[in-house]
Amino acid sequence: MPKPRSTRFQIGEPVPRYEDMRFLRGKGRYVDDLELPGAARAVFVRAQHGNARIRGIDTSDARDAPGVLAVLTARDWYAEDKGRLSVMYAVPSTDGTPMRERSRPVFANELVCHAGDPIALVVAETEHAALDAVERVIVDEDPREAVADVVTAVAPDAPLVHEDFGTNVAYDWEVGDRRAVNQRFQNTAHQVELEVSNNRIYGFTIEPRSVVGRYDAADDSYTLWSTTQMPHVIRDCLAEDSLRVPAHRIRVVAPDVGGGFGLKGSHFAEEAAVLWASRRLGRAVRWTATRTESFVSDVHARDQFARARLAVDDSGRVQALDVDVLANLGAYASLFGAGCASVFGSGAICGPYDFPVACFRVRGVYTHTVPTEAYRGAGMPEATNVIERLMEAAARELGMDPFEFRRRNLLESHREPIVNALGVPHDSGSYIQTLDLLEQSYRQWRERQCEELSRNIGIGIASYVMQASGGPSREGAGVGSRLSNWEHVRVSVHPGGQVTVSCGSHCHGQGHETVFRQLISTRLGCAPDEVEIVYGDTAKVHGGLGTYASRALVIAGSAISEASDRVIEKGRTLAAHMLECAVPDVDFEDGVFRVVGTDRALGFRDIAAAAYRGGDWPPGFAPGLDETCYVDPSLGTTPSGFHLCVVEVDAETGQLQLLDYLTADDFGRIINPLIVEGQVHGALAQGLGQALSECCVYDGEAQLLSGSAMDYGIPRAADMPDISQRRTETAAPCNPLGVKGMGEACTLPAPPALANALQDALPAGSSPLPPMPFTAARLWRVFQSAI
Repeated sequence: MPKPRSTRFQIGEPVPRYEDMRFLRGKGRYVDDLELPGAARAVFVRAQHGNARIRGIDTSDARDAPGVLAVLTARDWYAEDKGRLSVMYAVPSTDGTPMRERSRPVFANELVCHAGDPIALVVAETEHAALDAVERVIVDEDPREAVADVVTAVAPDAPLVHEDFGTNVAYDWEVGDRRAVNQRFQNTAHQVELEVSNNRIYGFTIEPRSVVGRYDAADDSYTLWSTTQMPHVIRDCLAEDSLRVPAHRIRVVAPDVGGGFGLKGSHFAEEAAVLWASRRLGRAVRWTATRTESFVSDVHARDQFARARLAVDDSGRVQALDVDVLANLGAYASLFGAGCASVFGSGAICGPYDFPVACFRVRGVYTHTVPTEAYRGAGMPEATNVIERLMEAAARELGMDPFEFRRRNLLESHREPIVNALGVPHDSGSYIQTLDLLEQSYRQWRERQCEELSRNIGIGIASYVMQASGGPSREGAGVGSRLSNWEHVRVSVHPGGQVTVSCGSHCHGQGHETVFRQLISTRLGCAPDEVEIVYGDTAKVHGGLGTYASRALVIAGSAISEASDRVIEKGRTLAAHMLECAVPDVDFEDGVFRVVGTDRALGFRDIAAAAYRGGDWPPGFAPGLDETCYVDPSLGTTPSGFHLCVVEVDAETGQLQLLDYLTADDFGRIINPLIVEGQVHGALAQGLGQALSECCVYDGEAQLLSGSAMDYGIPRAADMPDISQRRTETAAPCNPLGVKGMGEACTLPAPPALANALQDALPAGSSPLPPMPFTAARLWRVFQSAI
């Protein structure tokens, strides 16, 4: 007889995503699906130039156009003492100088600093009427010289993005021991230097950004429906910085979100503008970006140039690392952009290696481009690309096998926290054991490579350590963060034994509804259908910070675990009273409170009912089973791993084929293997997409040339290789679940693994590997150079 399937979800079980059925049936609830009677449509007038002075705006013809309700500009906005968008990371320079901070405007006033800057808002009865009226708004822009390239922007004669600063450098930040690094370089046999570019990319989410704003004059309140990852944070940004109304007057609702990736973690002008317009007009206002508009109104990512060097002794041990980065912030500081390259990048630049000393310098630079922001990995993929390309170059220069060179420099395995050469903590890791999972495959591919010399086969390896989930709030404050790192959860048990979990972490594809059910089902013994997960609404969830930095399971999951423990402990107290025994004599397992060593027991539902009904409670017992928990992490988690990429290049066409891709990762304790596998696939697709085809290209006048799906190289399913996943599990010591944040992790090693494989495939005498993305045209030129 087959064993009957459990009605409970268990930790460690590969449970298919609970929420998927509603999406597969077309029952998802997205912002643009929201139907509000009488809602007007908004369309923005945007700057056409990368750098220009606004000499005048003529809106008279547009105001008289059919169906137009209002045409609003910066003059109207600032007349009501409204503000600008928020910056959550203001990174100071090493000498203590505050960051030269210039946040994004809701409406450009006098100057536009990138093509796409919002200049005016047209609100009309229909979208077509608004689009027609936009064409009638006459903006007199006086274009000036612009700069889009980060290296050019730090030249002495470069055009200034913000002239009052007198420089394009927003901050000059450094961590590490500069003196010790310089001394090691002077006294070490080998010095390896490399320049590495990280190409600018765009988070091409399936769902474009969309917002609906509604003002209610009856109670002077605002409701914003937005495609955001962070509803509570956006509420506070609106209250404190842009809209400037009390937070308790603002409700932010983020229903289903079709992809976030960090892009939808920022605060945008449209969120403030539609709420403001709704109050002025007395009706709801909605806006949804077109795909082309998204390219110039959202945020971009990556876009860094690094000079890096290693000091290596004759035995192949690295003695010092020195990295100098120019990070393109774009025209303005975004919510997290300044912290990505600097603070976040420092968490990955040393990888899993035992470097004695290191120094990491980052200069954040303004250019006339769309602001850059956190995007899956947030500064750590860029850092990983630098260190892994550099480690590959060092191994080749010393004539060592790249696999063995990495093994020789790895940190020792550890179960308790340690710090690396930059003082960055690693919570736990089994680096050599994880690398060993790839060795057999690596050796087999090396043998095949030698046997098939007529083929241009390349084998690349890359490692990573990711600082996921962040550390305690007080640590962030010390490096320029204005955002805390706690999370809030409320576990409410109903009289019938059903459970509602409300949490501040938002889900936009990660599977939280499934994993959180697994936690509750395992701890409290509930069937999944008896558990409701509530998120994404500031009116229903008291507090929270949202989902970013691979934090949901680590921090919100820990809060769920702790709140569940409190529910169980309170239930034990009531059960002991009802069973007439001492509390220590009551055990709870599989949804049953039982007197140890007897058959006397009460089910979870019995206790839930008794907690709300009756009155025969023990002294001091407060009615109900409802626990609220706030968790501020004591330490961030550090997932780590090694990836192996095998490629073949057709020398006659430059066409690249991914023959194999293997991962060996350490994500701590695994709650749902199926979801982990999906997150690995998604992260690899975005990492490999950057390396293969994705790139935002600007011309010399700071005009975006790759501003449509026809011009921007989104990877297709056919571009992705078969992926073989292997794992070790080194429990995280600083959270009760032992889990590590992993949703972004595999984005880190994918670009350098591919780059190192291509480097390995190049014939002798060819020119250097081109910058990413590694398109067929670029690779063809390299291979032709060897002929």
